[in-house]
Amino acid sequence: RAAPWLRDGARTLVIGAGGLGQFAIQHLRRSAHGGTLRIVVSEPDARRRDRAGALGADAAPADDGPAALREALGSQADVVLDLVGSDRTLRNAAELVAPGGLVMLVGEAGGTQRFGFESPAVESWLTTTAWGSVAELRAVVAMAQRGELGWSVVRVPLAEAQAAHDRLRAGEVDGRLVLVP
Repeated sequence: RAAPWLRDGARTLVIGAGGLGQFAIQHLRRSAHGGTLRIVVSEPDARRRDRAGALGADAAPADDGPAALREALGSQADVVLDLVGSDRTLRNAAELVAPGGLVMLVGEAGGTQRFGFESPAVESWLTTTAWGSVAELRAVVAMAQRGELGWSVVRVPLAEAQAAHDRLRAGEVDGRLVLVP
């Protein structure tokens, strides 16, 4: 859905550099205009910011407030991918999206944001997504099979599910945890 906004030179803000954010950065960098996209990451965790840079982000400022992110972007964002979905991240998305830009909400942290003529920018778009199309899934799987995507996945025994959730809540997971029987 974001393809029309991801044109040559687009400024893209990725909010959250956990497991999904890491995939988003890699996919954006490898997309048709990936070499010319400006990819900025908003992430409070220093380890994840470093990982974002290694995966292809142009900038991941330690200060993840709107002013610092706008400076890193060079202006407002043509595309904001909010992979967190908290009140704070949605507020930043609404403040940073350019007129006519796109905010794509993926994260399910339960946040809300009022939309009106004052915010976000005029003529901007908001969409939510939980899943891509079958063709998009095939394309991502093909990229992974070609070795074009890297990931951090830790297998955790199902009996340790509570400890795994505790690690997630504490921000101790850089990629993905997968519970296995």
